[in-house]
This record gives sequence, structure tokens and C-alpha cells, in this order.
Amino acid sequence: ASTEDPTLDALAQSYIDAAPDRVVWGSDWPHATASAGRHPLPDDAAQVDALVRWAGDADLLRQILVTNPEQLYGFTPVTSH
Repeated sequence: ASTEDPTLDALAQSYIDAAPDRVVWGSDWPHATASAGRHPLPDDAAQVDALVRWAGDADLLRQILVTNPEQLYGFTPVTSH
């Protein structure tokens, strides 16, 4: 199942374009409303695929998933070995 939604795609892309250094990825995993039977369980892989599509490249994806959260929450930076 695809999660492509032109409205959501445009909104997400506008946030990334406007402030790539301020965007962080988040979800309500483990999907509290779905677990409570209120909504169908989302397709996690499709959600991550959408993020990859919105980011457009590995550097921006890393910024959204790693660098921006490090800065926002004061985490110790991740270093490559």
C-alpha cells in the first residue's frame, strides 16, 4: 500500500525546503491509536520510504534523522567508525 498523498507530500516538502536544519522525524510508534483499535495500523516501511523521498538525498536524510535531533535534544553527536 502506498502512502503517497499529494497534500502531505507538498506540506512535508515545504517544511524541509524552508528549514532543513529544523526538521526532525517523529511518529507515534508504537501507534497508540492503532493499538487501541481506533485506526488501522500504518505501514511503517511506507512512512520511512516517504521520508527518504522527501529528503531527496542521504545527506539531508542524515540531517533529519541524526544531526537535527542531536542539536535539538543535546545528544552527544554520533561519530562514524
